[in-house]
Amino acid sequence: PIATLDDAAATALLDAGAVLLDVRPSAEFARGHHRGAVNVPLAKSLANYAGSLLSYDVPIIIVAADTATASAARYDLSLIGLDDVRGTITPAQL
Repeated sequence: PIATLDDAAATALLDAGAVLLDVRPSAEFARGHHRGAVNVPLAKSLANYAGSLLSYDVPIIIVAADTATASAARYDLSLIGLDDVRGTITPAQL
């Protein structure tokens, strides 16, 4: 299963250069999101868009409503070699 990160762990990763990948639907992202987060909804060809937007050498933190969604996103990312997913946080964290 994907690791659920607490605020301290997520902040440490972000300070070290990790990217926040928010996989919620665009409408939810528009209502509120973490500063600097990249929105690529899970349902909209996540692997295709993420592969062109994210660097393959930067750790990823997935922002998702639940761990099942985050796990599905991690799987999709792994299909294109974006394997450095460190964990997930909820939209309410940080």
